[in-house]
Amino acid sequence: MAYELTIVQKAGYLHGIVTGQRSREAVNEYLMRGLQECIGRGASRVLIEARLQGPRLPLWDIFEIAAEHSQFDMGRFDAIAYVDTDAPADLLTFIQNVSRNRGLPLRVFNSVATAEQWLATSLEERSCAADADE
Repeated sequence: MAYELTIVQKAGYLHGIVTGQRSREAVNEYLMRGLQECIGRGASRVLIEARLQGPRLPLWDIFEIAAEHSQFDMGRFDAIAYVDTDAPADLLTFIQNVSRNRGLPLRVFNSVATAEQWLATSLEERSCAADADE
């Protein structure tokens, strides 16, 4: 395996940290493993922290990965935070746009702290909305 995926249970979400070599196969595999972990643990909120090494994937590969995984992930998540501190801003925006255009509640961040803050805020908003419905 060219990557390692560590899953940490946090308050209200799972935090997946992926390390290793960047490749299309590694990204596909860690996304599927992460999805299986979320399903197995009943998690609908996730933080994906990518710490991969190596050259960036071509845009077409990124597009295909996002399009393919959106089919598996559709309707399973309330919030997905994606962090890659080494990625250029335009690439993160591309990933976010492709994913969101396919119905995924994905938002990209350039730091884990900002992503955690967003997850906490969106969890509070969801909790307040549920209280208002009662």
